Amino acid sequence: MHVLYLDESGNNGEASHFVVAGLAVPETEIFRLSRSVDNLQAKYFPGLDQPVEFHVRALREQDLSKLKPPLGTIDENQRNEVIRSVYRIIGDAQATIFGAAIHREKAALEGLDAYGRYKWGLGEVTRRFDIMLARLGESGMPERGLLAVAKSDHAEDLLSTVRTTLQEGHEWGKFHQLADVPFFVPAASTRLLQLADF
Repeated sequence: MHVLYLDESGNNGEASHFVVAGLAVPETEIFRLSRSVDNLQAKYFPGLDQPVEFHVRALREQDLSKLKPPLGTIDENQRNEVIRSVYRIIGDAQATIFGAAIHREKAALEGLDAYGRYKWGLGEVTRRFDIMLARLGESGMPERGLLAVAKSDHAEDLLSTVRTTLQEGHEWGKFHQLADVPFFVPAASTRLLQLADF
């Protein structure tokens, strides 16, 4: 089983592009990656019992008053070290990175609102994930996949759309390797969605 952890970016007013991206990891890699981020927290925030939610945008924030505790307790150099460490964790992972981006002006010309952009990006990435899993199966490693998607305002609508797509197919055919509908999860609940944020 591979799990594709996905997050989105770019639905805010100033972003020029909308992106759905994340990483697909074999189930055997999930615990190790989660532990690596836990160890990073222990290094920079020793003694904290509750998980610190790591988000690249928050770590890059210059205005300390906008940082949620405990991120504001470390200085800018330490926050940059955390960012580099997270990228190293991703780089060393047995993972495949997926992403789809669209310029928001182009999306507007195509009539895509915020939900339409998200639906388009999720469809593009899911299709590629399904193809990767099929290729693994052709090489003698039959695989199924699950999607863990950072919860958003569009979760319920997307879930309905994906259910229909799984049953009826999409413009390129049907998904064959997905074991179930996507699971929409708060990013704070899993370290792997925090890695997808990066």
